[in-house]
Amino acid sequence: MITSFNDGTLCTWSNKAHFVCTDAVLVFASAVEYGAFGVKNMFKLYPIMPWCFLMGTVVGLVFGLLHKYGSSIRASAGRRLPTEAYRIADKFVFAPIAYLHWFDPAVFWAGALNWTGGNNLTYATNGLYLAFIFMYYVKRRYSAWWEKYNYILSAGFDVGVAVSGIIMTLAFNFGREVTLDWWGNNVAQVGVDFMAYNQNATLLPIPEVGYFGLPPDKYPTDW
Repeated sequence: MITSFNDGTLCTWSNKAHFVCTDAVLVFASAVEYGAFGVKNMFKLYPIMPWCFLMGTVVGLVFGLLHKYGSSIRASAGRRLPTEAYRIADKFVFAPIAYLHWFDPAVFWAGALNWTGGNNLTYATNGLYLAFIFMYYVKRRYSAWWEKYNYILSAGFDVGVAVSGIIMTLAFNFGREVTLDWWGNNVAQVGVDFMAYNQNATLLPIPEVGYFGLPPDKYPTDW
């Protein structure tokens, strides 16, 4: 595989095999932003960032308390409130909040990271389909099977992807270059989805100065 990058395009947007190293580029950009520009200056440029630590803590505590005490608070309200008042409160307050039982903010935000760094929809949405099938449908309809085999099945998917990658590398990339021209390989390279992966799907044209945001003379000066 490495011999395919003798032209020096590895981890560049023009790479013919589309190995653009999105995660590495994202980490590199973050290292430059926080290392060279400085955390203190980042907080000055984006004042909301320091508050994100507090917001994350509050959201985590609220969801933790709701998971632990939500059902008992709902039951207590049913005993203490008049019937009509509880019916209204249950319809507009307790019932909507009860759906949050299936939502975990930490998992949600961690999963959202898979949609950053240039990963396109073809890459990011596969997990949604599998999660719906096995973590929603199968878990509810075939609970015994899910409890016994779901972890092994998940590991099997991971191993299958790894083995497939090894076979494809050995079969198609050593000594010769073979292209499998079919929809499953080509759909990820079509339209705005692929343009976003290659950092070309801008909603607005790049200004003549070559960048968006504040000009350098407006940056914080406390280095």
